[in-house]
Amino acid sequence: MTEVLSNLDDCIDRTIERVGPNLVVAAPLGLGKPVQLLNALYRRVAADSSLNLRIITALSLEVPRASSELEANFSGPIMERIFGDYEALAYLQPLKTGTLPENIQVSEFYLKAGSMKNNAYAQQHYVSSNYTHAVRDLSLIHI
Repeated sequence: MTEVLSNLDDCIDRTIERVGPNLVVAAPLGLGKPVQLLNALYRRVAADSSLNLRIITALSLEVPRASSELEANFSGPIMERIFGDYEALAYLQPLKTGTLPENIQVSEFYLKAGSMKNNAYAQQHYVSSNYTHAVRDLSLIHI
């Protein structure tokens, strides 16, 4: 029976009730991720050490940032049109800075070229896989 929920917190509560405290989420490539749901899960698990979250995904994108005023003036309208009010992935900055909570793991099987080259955590949790074999390869990850 399908249950429709209109509140993210209710959705997270129901998920934990049905699945238990060890949550594994496989999220799609790139911009297809359910960002609000992933962020709600991330925040809940980060605030509750009795829960664990494993995010398995590909190509966690972020809105490009201008590196100068000139670049911002030129790219600002384009970025606004393309990304609008796109919500940032809550796990991405902690992943990049090495500050993920101990009860949260993130494994990616595609990375934006060069984006994590000096990030030991991201490199150690990277899964090298052809998209054709992603389901097979990711099912082998020890959770």
